[in-house]
Amino acid sequence: MAGRLVVLGLGYVGLPLAQAAARAGWRVDGFDVSNRVVQSLSAGASHVDDLSDADVAEMLELGFRASTDPGVVADADVAVICVPTPLGDGGAPDLDAIAAAAPLFFDTRGVSQAPGVVRL
Repeated sequence: MAGRLVVLGLGYVGLPLAQAAARAGWRVDGFDVSNRVVQSLSAGASHVDDLSDADVAEMLELGFRASTDPGVVADADVAVICVPTPLGDGGAPDLDAIAAAAPLFFDTRGVSQAPGVVRL
């Protein structure tokens, strides 16, 4: 196995990434704040257009797990944040979801952060 990956955000970007990583041999956990999304994926049902229910079933067979528990990031080798960044007023991306997701990874691993810098 390549390692353990956690994908934070299981939407139209995160779910296909999780699929590709699982197919490549990574142990993949997905985190999402939506109970509905996690329950659907855990039951083998896709909620995104690009993946079918059969794709999700294959991911589950490969060991993919979806969770609303932020603790899943605790022993990840790699964490990828795939959350929405809609355009806000003035056309700039709204980074609030990234700002909310980043501490889930940093806080569970004892990592400190500063603007533009991550210190282990």
